[in-house]
Amino acid sequence: MSQTERESSEAEPRLRILVVDDDPLVRRMIRDVLRPAGMLVVGEAHDGRDAIRAARYYKPDIILLDVVLPGVDGITALEQMVADEQVDAKI
Repeated sequence: MSQTERESSEAEPRLRILVVDDDPLVRRMIRDVLRPAGMLVVGEAHDGRDAIRAARYYKPDIILLDVVLPGVDGITALEQMVADEQVDAKI
């Protein structure tokens, strides 16, 4: 990578990611894959209710959302986040 490429990549804002999965090992694996790619995992959640709260709090650019979650499932959480004006992330 040239000096110019390195400087421009350092100046670019990193993608802010929220990872939602009920399995801590899966969340860790996703985090371990995203970090070297220059993405920032700003938060994690283990169920749909926490996902909604975390999306409002962390204001991520992207939410990686598991569908099968305890309590509020991923589909219901998705519907609520899409309808929520405080959440402006790609899901």
